[in-house]
Amino acid sequence: MWDKQLCFLYYRCIGLIQNTGINTSASVPNMLEELGWFIAFLLVFVGVHYQFKYCIPITLWSMKFFEACLIILLAKLYVVFRIYGQRVDLSQLNVFVQNFINATREGLMNQEL
Repeated sequence: MWDKQLCFLYYRCIGLIQNTGINTSASVPNMLEELGWFIAFLLVFVGVHYQFKYCIPITLWSMKFFEACLIILLAKLYVVFRIYGQRVDLSQLNVFVQNFINATREGLMNQEL
C-alpha cells in the first residue's frame, strides 16, 4: 500500500515538473536536497526541544548553586574582616601579580611560533 502511494506521489511530482517545463534530471537532486534540508530542520527542531526541556532546569539549578556560593562567600568575608578584624595584606597580592606577569612575559618570549 505504501509503495503504491509513494510511487503515485513520485510520478505525480515528476508529472508536475514535466508540465512546467523544468528539466527533470536536474530536479531530482533538488528534491533530494530539499528532503535533506527538511530532515536537518527536524533534527534541529528536536535538538532545540530537548535543549529547552533539560538545559533550562540545569541552568537554573547552576545559577542557584553559584548564587548560594556567592552569598556564603560574602558572609564569610564579612565575618572574617568585620567581626574578627583581620586585615588584608595587599603587598602579597602585589607580589603575586608581578610574578604572574613576569612568568607570562617569559613564557610568551620563549614561545616558538
